[in-house]
Amino acid sequence: MQRGWRRRTDPSRPSLLEYETHYKALVEQAGLAISFLITPQTPEERIRKIDELTRGFIYMVSDSSITGTKSGISDKQIAYFERINAMGLRNPRLIGFGISTREAYNTACQYAQGAIIGSAYIKALEETADVRQSTLEFIRRIRP
Repeated sequence: MQRGWRRRTDPSRPSLLEYETHYKALVEQAGLAISFLITPQTPEERIRKIDELTRGFIYMVSDSSITGTKSGISDKQIAYFERINAMGLRNPRLIGFGISTREAYNTACQYAQGAIIGSAYIKALEETADVRQSTLEFIRRIRP
């Protein structure tokens, strides 16, 4: 494990009950923070439990589509973001999936504390062998 690494995303995580009863103490003793994912279909009761258990941020999956396939944010997604904001959760939220343009990034940041960009960044890295230059150019395209 690298020094300074504090979070990890793993879709094969245990259920919330398993996490709370078997893993939470171990994770916290190791100085890690689990960031759970929510989707537009996640029930309010589960979101509130996730907010209670999270010690990092809540990863708001913006849409049920496959990541990297959309270029904008729909009215339906905005309604989801507003619904989550109205819940008054204590943890910061980051929106991911479908965030690939400056417009999508800016919109996501209006409704959460930030955005997660995955597929679009990987595609940018594939454009050239110079990782540093690709990264700097990508950041300038998204957040000037």
